[in-house]
Amino acid sequence: MTRTRRTRLLWGAALTASFGAALVVPAGVAAARTAASVTLSAAHHRIEVSQQPTFQYGTSGVPTSGKLLLQRQFGTAGVWKRVATTTPTSGTVTAPKLPTLGKYRYRLVAETATGHVVATSKRNTIRVYGNVLLPGRNSPCDFAPGCDGTLQVGNTIFTYTDGIGDPEDMGDQGVYPDYAQSLYFKQPGSSCRSLTVNFANDEQQPGTTVYLEFVQQSLDPVYASTQTGQIGEVTVALDGGPLNIDASYKVANDKHYEAVVYTVHGSCFTRDGLR
Repeated sequence: MTRTRRTRLLWGAALTASFGAALVVPAGVAAARTAASVTLSAAHHRIEVSQQPTFQYGTSGVPTSGKLLLQRQFGTAGVWKRVATTTPTSGTVTAPKLPTLGKYRYRLVAETATGHVVATSKRNTIRVYGNVLLPGRNSPCDFAPGCDGTLQVGNTIFTYTDGIGDPEDMGDQGVYPDYAQSLYFKQPGSSCRSLTVNFANDEQQPGTTVYLEFVQQSLDPVYASTQTGQIGEVTVALDGGPLNIDASYKVANDKHYEAVVYTVHGSCFTRDGLR
């Protein structure tokens, strides 16, 4: 082989190696350039029925020519359907108002201009709360006139839906400072974040005071009391677990028993307050 030909071959090999090295892209860098991701975070995971769900979102690697679809699950089959569309940058997106109380799941999907899905966010769960009148839970009641009805308290007609306190239920256990226990929410607990309870004593005997005690697993007990001629009211924050509403009474004349009758409204995401 001549010296000139050998020189040309060496130069060709050097150029090939040089260009080949320049064209090699590390695997991690290539993946970072092509991988797309989206994030979705609810501004509030608990909202009122009159409010619209609002979310913060962010994107990475999503083509600017694409679009972002905010989706919600519908029906018992959990079908995902689009409820809003936004641009593949970052910002805020708002969904339409929800039809009723309940628990709803959302996600954000990134698509290319041709409809190819390139990224999906984690799911966000929104609970929609409203004020509901909760049904009585102590029926049947042995005391007259029963677990639900009306009662004149002072100059007011009080409508109640529940009660604790016939002689068998309370007896000596319900004489203050002891309480007769009554389980209101069983496991797995309730869908309510708070309860507002209006209550009174059923016989409205002079000199009578009735007491309620609210006992939960992870919150301190809450106490309330009211006297004859008055309707008591107390609002109790809930931890979502089981709840006892216990009752007690103190009378000037110890020859009769008293029942505590009450009505419960809850801020809940189900109509009956149960999960």
